[in-house]
Amino acid sequence: MRIAALIPLFAAVATLSVPASPESPDALFCSLQDPPQDPPKQQDPPKDEKKEETLELEITVGNRPAGGGGGGLVPQPRFKLKEALALEGKVAETEALRAAFEKPIKYLLDTQLEDGTWKFDAKKQIREEVPQNERYFQMTAADSMNKVVLTSLCCMALRAHEALSPERIRAAVARGLAFVIENAPKHTKKTYGVWTWSFAIEFLVAEFKRAKSDELKERITTSLRGTVEALLMNQRAGQAKPPPKISAAKDDGPKKEEKKETDKGYFGVTPGPEDPEQPGIPIQQVQNGGPASKGGIKAGDRILEINGVAIRGMEHLYEAVADLAPGEIARVKILRGAPKTPGRRSGGLVRDDGGWSYYTWSESAGNCTATAIVALLDAKEVGIEVPGGSLDRAVGYLSAMKMVREGSDEEGYRYTMNDRAQALDVRATIGRMAACTLALHRAGKADIDELEKSLDVFVKRRGELDKVLGFPGNHVANSFFNSPYYYFWAHYYGARAIRLVRDPKRRAEMAAQVQEAILKGQRKDGTWTDHEAWGRVYGTAMAMMALGETRHLVAGAYAKPIDALIERREF
Repeated sequence: MRIAALIPLFAAVATLSVPASPESPDALFCSLQDPPQDPPKQQDPPKDEKKEETLELEITVGNRPAGGGGGGLVPQPRFKLKEALALEGKVAETEALRAAFEKPIKYLLDTQLEDGTWKFDAKKQIREEVPQNERYFQMTAADSMNKVVLTSLCCMALRAHEALSPERIRAAVARGLAFVIENAPKHTKKTYGVWTWSFAIEFLVAEFKRAKSDELKERITTSLRGTVEALLMNQRAGQAKPPPKISAAKDDGPKKEEKKETDKGYFGVTPGPEDPEQPGIPIQQVQNGGPASKGGIKAGDRILEINGVAIRGMEHLYEAVADLAPGEIARVKILRGAPKTPGRRSGGLVRDDGGWSYYTWSESAGNCTATAIVALLDAKEVGIEVPGGSLDRAVGYLSAMKMVREGSDEEGYRYTMNDRAQALDVRATIGRMAACTLALHRAGKADIDELEKSLDVFVKRRGELDKVLGFPGNHVANSFFNSPYYYFWAHYYGARAIRLVRDPKRRAEMAAQVQEAILKGQRKDGTWTDHEAWGRVYGTAMAMMALGETRHLVAGAYAKPIDALIERREF
């Protein structure tokens, strides 16, 4: 994943975290309070009153660590990348596959609650090994894993393997469907809402196609209309402008593993979301002992100018710092003590581009937009009205995200339209490649040749995602900002796209790669996780959804129910 993805995520940490004590040597967040003073006899001053001042500091520019972030992003903790899985492309044996399915199906059935839902308890999902990230993980995981989306995913996962326990799975899905029908249109939380509405639409569409009674079809249709409307209400309304050109000739190219530094400038700061009502770019984090810290910059400061040049936006800040020479003395004008206004839409970064994002204040992202497009196209197939202009804008945005590296025929997708901070390397796009191309193919903007070509790259390079599993954060700086929580999502859309491949032999070979990769990651208790904070229910559901898209490989595995799954659970 890209640097642009890290900006809102780091900002969320700073916004929700309790500032560390200034006495702590590891504190990233500095107290900006003035020293306490004796209050006047007649009137007490406001307790949070701060003195606003403009300062000019001199920063000795550092040398940015390779893979360490954009033009000065705080480097992440060291993480030893895993080896990519050595896949043989062998299809699983029938009995081995049935055995692999028994425990996860039972797990999903047994964790369903009486109201038909699956619950996410963020506090129980957080790894004790990373307590410093606890508040952040609780926030992001809980936002994305609410009951509506988790129930939709679990029901789709069970449906994909219904033949292995028909009675129990049908009963479980019926309870889950009743909840989603009622609650999907009511979901109003915009943060990560794109996942909730999109996957609820996918589930409702699939159940509409299975429904036999007119009454159930009407209930699903009503819910679908409301859920589609909620998703569209959160689309960036305007049309994307042409994306900024990124010259491949100036691209640094893939970083070699042994390279430890670049020749680009480095401050050691993490910027926060822009606010059009405040000047400059706010700084959320400052690396202890880094160039900015030594020069006097503190968390909460706003960078106004660098060497006399006004900083126009977050991307401009990245570029301005990266263009500085390591060792150079940079004159940096800052504003200290300005009021904080977290969470506002950015005046320079966020645009009405036609896509979708995780947040209301960040630019649209390719993975979010692709997921929404596929869901809306599925809804159209069952007669739900989706304004053509909305789809046109979304498809236009995603099409504009395409990028081709000079001298290569491998095509990938930017994370966001303004994504300049990382080199054009297809390995950075592998997590969203299949979903983006599938969305454009379904929309008639990528032919079958382009889809198959994209899938060839995905299958060839999907090992980049293996390397980041187990990372106790979100985006791994020294692995092209790939993320562990992309893993099953990427393989699910990859498997969906593979089913469209024309040649049966080629289709089977690709699907076998996905199947083998998923099965190799299964835990001893039969469950899966790609990111610990998101939990076993989510991981198991997404893994089983991906495996459901490869069930044509071993049809015999579904010939009869699994005896251990026949007993019906009583509520």
